[in-house]
Amino acid sequence: MEILLAFCATLILLLALGLSLILSRKSFKRVDEQYFIDCLTRFESGMITSDEWLVFLSLPIKHDPWLESLKMELLEINEDCGVRTVTYIQLPATLMDKVGVERVKSVLEKVSQRPYKDF
Repeated sequence: MEILLAFCATLILLLALGLSLILSRKSFKRVDEQYFIDCLTRFESGMITSDEWLVFLSLPIKHDPWLESLKMELLEINEDCGVRTVTYIQLPATLMDKVGVERVKSVLEKVSQRPYKDF
């Protein structure tokens, strides 16, 4: 009888855990213009790590095609001018060569000139 009681309690606990995992919302990061500008400014000032930079480049921006096109331009810059040997934590000065850093600054100027758009 005790085994049956323990089995039922375990089954109920596992079902409750599974149900809570199924019904819970996924967390996500929505990239807006302010976050975009913040990441580029931190890159320019040398305050972003290589991990943060790669996560920023990998986030989708489906709600704003203009920002997505700028992010694709940044991906291209990263491919063309990025340093191929990446350590665990790397400073932005060593993430790209000088040409790449200048191209990233030009993207920052483009996004800074656009009027702020809130969705």
